[in-house]
Amino acid sequence: MSGNIDEKNFKKEKNIEMFEEIKQETINNGYKENLGVITVFQTNIYALLTAGPIAIIFTIAYINKWNNFPYTSLSISFVLYFFASIVIHEFLHGITWSLFCKNGFKSIKFDVMWKSLTPYCHCKEPLNFKAYITGGLMPLLILGILPSIASLFMGNSLLMSLSLLNILCAGGDITIVLLAFKYKDAIFIDHPTDCGFVAFTK
Repeated sequence: MSGNIDEKNFKKEKNIEMFEEIKQETINNGYKENLGVITVFQTNIYALLTAGPIAIIFTIAYINKWNNFPYTSLSISFVLYFFASIVIHEFLHGITWSLFCKNGFKSIKFDVMWKSLTPYCHCKEPLNFKAYITGGLMPLLILGILPSIASLFMGNSLLMSLSLLNILCAGGDITIVLLAFKYKDAIFIDHPTDCGFVAFTK
């Protein structure tokens, strides 16, 4: 067990070391560092402010069309689907960012912030603005927006409920993307330990 822990700590330290090397090299090339990170607590608060209105709009639209509330029963299938979507959420970040990386999926790391039991995806390579926000918003689109639209036409309350939860889960992503809009011409490096990024501007 201790061997696994030591290996994880070693990999984490290597990721931080790689991050610091890229950051220093970028600064040496004449770029200014701009930090855009939020805490896990802030992520949960901002999720209500950013993703909450989107979820409310879809909920109202569903009720108006089908005259009933989305599915609310905490069945085993519902719980399993939701936990599966959490894994898929991080995978969508990773697979999208990997398309913009020189080393592909090798530059993507998945882990868990154990203190808050928060899974996360980390991209080791620098990305431009378009690539960073595309990967950042992909889970919202695939797991939240598109299924919500589909459920409006299908009347599938279970799908709508899962979609609404995934929209809320993407609230932190939306917040980070909104922060990134301040640096459209920047080079982005995903932060290895915190929720957010470092943007480098000339």
